[in-house]
Amino acid sequence: MNIRYRGTTQQPTINQIQPILDNTNTQSVFVGNPELKPQFNNNLSINYNNFDFAKSRMFFAFLSLSQTFNAIGNSSQLVTDQNDVDYGKIRTTYVNVDGVYSGNASINMGLPILPERKLTLNASLNGNYNRNVNFTTGNNSTELLKNITNSWSVTNRYNFVTNFDKFDLTGGISGTYNRATYSAQPNSTTNYYTLNPSFDISYLFPGNIRLAVDLDYIKNTGRGEGYNTEYTLVNSYISRQFFKNRGTFKIAVNDAFNQNQGISRTATNNTITDLNYNVLKRYYMFSFTYSLTRIGGRNMSGDMQMPAQGGDGGRRMRM
Repeated sequence: MNIRYRGTTQQPTINQIQPILDNTNTQSVFVGNPELKPQFNNNLSINYNNFDFAKSRMFFAFLSLSQTFNAIGNSSQLVTDQNDVDYGKIRTTYVNVDGVYSGNASINMGLPILPERKLTLNASLNGNYNRNVNFTTGNNSTELLKNITNSWSVTNRYNFVTNFDKFDLTGGISGTYNRATYSAQPNSTTNYYTLNPSFDISYLFPGNIRLAVDLDYIKNTGRGEGYNTEYTLVNSYISRQFFKNRGTFKIAVNDAFNQNQGISRTATNNTITDLNYNVLKRYYMFSFTYSLTRIGGRNMSGDMQMPAQGGDGGRRMRM
């Protein structure tokens, strides 16, 4: 077990203390606050590891807690004076606030189901919490309100990993739940969820020919209209090894169904943003690699099965 405390200070940036309007944004203007104080961060972390190599068992737990004095937050107000050159814009400055906390925790475990690591269960649970403070104007009001944002995120994952001579299979499911609440705008509470079952299959045929298929199904819920998506990603390759397993020729396809999508949601003190961004879709790749590396007197092949770690299961290392 390892327990660590760290205290750090953080100085305001030049933009945060410089009392000059920044009007590069046509909708919002920013002005620094020369009265800002440095913020002080307290962080406590606890780390526990337990490995039983004889029984191939693993347990890992981590906890981190943070608290900030004089945290630097935003104070945003709509400009309603028609004589002001920034009329109709949101003017934002920076202020010191208290009551800012955060924490994250994770538990990972690996349990052998069959002897000699032929079948292993990996499970993980991760959680994050953040409490932030800022000032903003309420709906249909010019009065500044103190807004406390509480956000949570929980991810749970289970994987079964096989380790046979010629056949490897990793199958599992993960889910992430996110929630954010806003004291100044109670009706803006957001809840969204991501579900991701996945399967990775690999088989070594005679003649050092390997066929591998990775399949992921991704479902997004709780987002804005047009952003609740579901799609399937299929990646596959076939490879052949030469020169005493030091050379590998590979033909691969990424996103075979051409369904890949870029969807993300960001929840901040004042905004909830759903983003649809471009991603690389289906493509094919032909490659030849030659390894000059030897480990333990053995040549490194082009497709190696990495040992299971944490809740992610086995990972193939493609060279």
